Amino acid sequence: MDVDPVAVKDHEGLVAGLRALKAACGRSTTQIASDAGLSTSGIEGVLAGANFPTEDTVRRFVEACGVASARPWLDARIRAAAARPKAPGMREELEAVRARNAELAERVAVLERRMEVLEVARSPAEAADRTLTLRLARLLQPKLTDLPRIMGWDAPPR
Repeated sequence: MDVDPVAVKDHEGLVAGLRALKAACGRSTTQIASDAGLSTSGIEGVLAGANFPTEDTVRRFVEACGVASARPWLDARIRAAAARPKAPGMREELEAVRARNAELAERVAVLERRMEVLEVARSPAEAADRTLTLRLARLLQPKLTDLPRIMGWDAPPR
């Protein structure tokens, strides 16, 4: 077979190489899947470039295509994996969350300072009036224990 796995440098190259290997062996996807013990849809996903194959998938695929040694194809897979763009890892995600938390904490601190300024800016008379109103509301609010007295239920019968 004239397919050279050494030429593979990235995911697209690996996909092209595996497609060429399949064409060169002259077998259908169903036949390869059956001999390799893989699902047809899994192989189709790899050959379409939608799925990145595992080492086991590559080994089984190339062996089912009649290749004597899977090592060059496994090395090609390693090169293709190294060329893939890296998704943000957990550390990067954690750093992003920490940065966002710091930003939000700063915004909360700014809002708290603004609230303090507004509280101080009120005139002393307004502050005293508000305090008095709250105290009166608490005093005038009947308690559940006062209900019999208010309703006259505890008055002696006439």
